Amino acid sequence: MLMTTTTSKKPSQAKKIKASALTLFPTLPPTPLATSDAPTIQSTQTARAIGTKKAKDLAAKLQEDKKCKDDMLAVHPDLDNQTKSQNTILADQREALTTLANNSIMQTDLATVSETSRPSTSGNK
Repeated sequence: MLMTTTTSKKPSQAKKIKASALTLFPTLPPTPLATSDAPTIQSTQTARAIGTKKAKDLAAKLQEDKKCKDDMLAVHPDLDNQTKSQNTILADQREALTTLANNSIMQTDLATVSETSRPSTSGNK
């Protein structure tokens, strides 16, 4: 602690100095022994409160994050409906192209196809 010499000061002044030193440098209370098996939880609070400006900034950021998340949640059903309709349209187009390709193959006149383009029938016999 604070060492004081009482040679030049009165004893009452020395007590005042010790008392003021105790208020300036208080000792920490002794930590209690753990009597429970439950784990201890460390506090994340700071020693001093955050300022008003920081608190307002933090509240504004949290509000903005919440609004952004709410907007995303509102958009998801619309995206789901649009995706389903696009998948239906693409499936119909794929079916139409497959039908057109099959019809064009079946309607090809084999008399106009050259000999090199025709499949060989000699290997099948």
